[in-house]
Amino acid sequence: VLDRGMLSHLATLVADSTRALDDYDYTRALMNTESFFWEFCDDYVELVKARRYGDFGPEAAGSAATSVETALSVMLRLLAPYLPFVTDEVWSWWKPGSVHVAAWPTEAEVQEVSGRDAAAESVLVAVRNLLAALRKKKSEAKRPMKAKIARATVHQDAVVIERLKLGERDLAAAAGVAEFVWVPDGVEHLEVEFADDAPLSGAPV
Repeated sequence: VLDRGMLSHLATLVADSTRALDDYDYTRALMNTESFFWEFCDDYVELVKARRYGDFGPEAAGSAATSVETALSVMLRLLAPYLPFVTDEVWSWWKPGSVHVAAWPTEAEVQEVSGRDAAAESVLVAVRNLLAALRKKKSEAKRPMKAKIARATVHQDAVVIERLKLGERDLAAAAGVAEFVWVPDGVEHLEVEFADDAPLSGAPV
């Protein structure tokens, strides 16, 4: 689900950036691409890392690998007009020829891998938000980001919890959570118990 959500967002990015460039709005195209790039690096890559390395089997690893490779290929081409030397160097690490003679990415190209999926995008957003909240808990407790959480109790709207459950496996691996407890009371509150500590309560999810 997270792969489909990321690729659906990527398809939107390609369409929006292409329109912006057609309108000579170079700044908007760059801002959109940079925003996606940092979300991809900070959240999506961390969320699928364990799956990509084969922790959940070859089929799951293949899905993550295809999604990551598609996103990297598209982002290099979107950034090529702004970072000509860097993108060409990175492109040469795994693609033949130059990025500057490669075809411009299209929405259809991304949708061949995974079509538009608004529901999957909403799952990715919910998972990213909870990942950020878990990171904040570790920071507030002055723990390293690799600190293990024995139990995370998530109070949220029932609809959001159903979305979070779809990404639970990737989220648990990325945040080091042994167990999630889902409480569909709409309170938007997160409690964590570190593996070597007592429960801590904190800010909204």
